[in-house]
Amino acid sequence: MKIFILTFGCKVNQHESQQTANQLLSLGHQVVGQVDEAELVIVNTCTVTQVADKKSRQMIRHVARHHPLAKIIITGCMPENPMTPIDVLSGSEIVLKGELAAYLSTLPSPQLLATSSTSQGRIRRTLLIQTGCDYYCSYCIIPTVRHGRVSFPQNKILHDFKLLVSEGVKEIVLTGINLGTWQEDDRNVSDLVETLLDVNGDFRIRLGSLEPNLVNEKLLALMGDHPRLATHLHVPLQGAANTLLKRMNRRYSLEDYLALCDKVAAAKRPIQLTTDLIIGYPEETDAEFEGALNLIETGLFLDVHAFAYSVRQGTVAASKPQLAPSLVRERMKRILVAIEDAKKKALRAMQGKRATILVETIQEGQATGYTEGYVKVMIEATGITKNRFVEVVFGAPLLIGKEWGLKGTV
Repeated sequence: MKIFILTFGCKVNQHESQQTANQLLSLGHQVVGQVDEAELVIVNTCTVTQVADKKSRQMIRHVARHHPLAKIIITGCMPENPMTPIDVLSGSEIVLKGELAAYLSTLPSPQLLATSSTSQGRIRRTLLIQTGCDYYCSYCIIPTVRHGRVSFPQNKILHDFKLLVSEGVKEIVLTGINLGTWQEDDRNVSDLVETLLDVNGDFRIRLGSLEPNLVNEKLLALMGDHPRLATHLHVPLQGAANTLLKRMNRRYSLEDYLALCDKVAAAKRPIQLTTDLIIGYPEETDAEFEGALNLIETGLFLDVHAFAYSVRQGTVAASKPQLAPSLVRERMKRILVAIEDAKKKALRAMQGKRATILVETIQEGQATGYTEGYVKVMIEATGITKNRFVEVVFGAPLLIGKEWGLKGTV
């Protein structure tokens, strides 16, 4: 059977889609790259925001309308969210995440078994080390749809990691719903990273998002000492005022976060810091918003992912007084301008410095890739091949696609 997988949302969803593809291949099915070719379409949905719900619904309807002969499986986080109704269209079926593997095993098996792995030829792959979250931030539905915190065994992670390295994957991204809560006996995520760094091979480890209270000094020391550990931390702040953080039920103060930033700045190698901010949170004051603007303008972050607050029914924040949509839009416009200005300033400060990129694309004589600090760089492609580490010298900032990065020379 020819099967197409559509994935929305976070790196965990991406990882789970990869696992589904591997299972389908092992059962002899063909995972196709175009929905037009598919007899079965699996839509791995996301429900983190109303926008995520909308995108998933639109795609399900699009597939049903334009590909009426294909059966549609709706899975992922939307079916797990009791506050998000799903229209089950003709030819579609809901399969919960925990039941998907068993369902796929019942599909009619083809005559010829496919044996290839979806890892081969891939430049970057995610490796799921834990799932679930019990933090219950006031705005977040994820603990409802990804309930129960589970850390996968180190031996299993190590086995899968070595397999990816043996297949030529150059960058392995450790991911989880709440990545930093991974634990096995008295070992935490920094101990796991240290173990993985001892594996032989030509690879780089990158970490997914880490909560501020879970970044420890050992992890920062590893980033300073090990060239195979990417020097990039994505640490969500969400709100730039203590009053806001308290209403969000976050587990740190602004002072705690800034103290962590000081430790990051003191590392042996430069570590690039990125973050998330929610704009227009219920009852957000002018002063709380201005605090976010001021923090961005300090140049603390390489980049900031700013999101307009999205109501999630079933969360504490949904019952609070909401800001006028026009005010949220106006604040988002201001914050996005500040973020772009700050990023270009940060990039200009890097000119003349050296870093290593992993070449991901080659088009029209130009090669692009990301540095260990997650800066996108474009270089001349002469003599360059994909899936290769290349040392570069930074030049001037430029727009690469829709993302600000740097011109580089080898």
